[in-house]
Amino acid sequence: FYPTIMSDDELGFEGEEKAAEHIARIKQAWLNEKHAPELLKYEEEAVSNLRSLIATQEEAARERAHDSEVNMFLSNVYEMELSRLKYLLAAYLRTRLWKLERLVVYYLQPAHRDVLSPKELEFARGYDRLTKDHLHKSCLQDLPESFQSLQSTAQDSSDMMPKPQKDSHVFCRVNKPVGTLQLSDEGDDTISLERGDTIIVRYQPVASLVDNDTVSLL
Repeated sequence: FYPTIMSDDELGFEGEEKAAEHIARIKQAWLNEKHAPELLKYEEEAVSNLRSLIATQEEAARERAHDSEVNMFLSNVYEMELSRLKYLLAAYLRTRLWKLERLVVYYLQPAHRDVLSPKELEFARGYDRLTKDHLHKSCLQDLPESFQSLQSTAQDSSDMMPKPQKDSHVFCRVNKPVGTLQLSDEGDDTISLERGDTIIVRYQPVASLVDNDTVSLL
């Protein structure tokens, strides 16, 4: 379990075991986000819980740092561990922003916004606005007016929009028994998945399993 400077009651998360669960959740969310070709649903509860844990532990470390030399030493150790947790949380959020920047137009479509947090949606709108403004000032304003618009009038314009490459392959660990998984639309390509299996497979067939924690990405 994650070591804490506080008692179980003071933590407010039912002790160290609960704190360890919050940390493990964010760590796996980061790995899933890092390896999935699409943005996954924002882990709002896990992020909130870890932020609260960090804030609570920092406050406890500051209050007890001057009690004794032993507590001062322990406080320094806990601060190092808290720095690691901050890095883990920042890595998760940075990974999401990196993917969002690459596919910002796609995720600003109403059908795909539900995976974004309110702040991510605000960021995406600002990033899209600044990108379009930069393109206009650096290039488009010098073109004939009929070529300045970034909006396509073609009926199949959505096909030109960058999209997540869901046919890319990923490494997976199976957390719960799945049984037979269909790998193709034809239905003749299947695989049997049991708990503990580790496989490499196209992302599309396991996307829903990643979403409900049946499968974790590695």
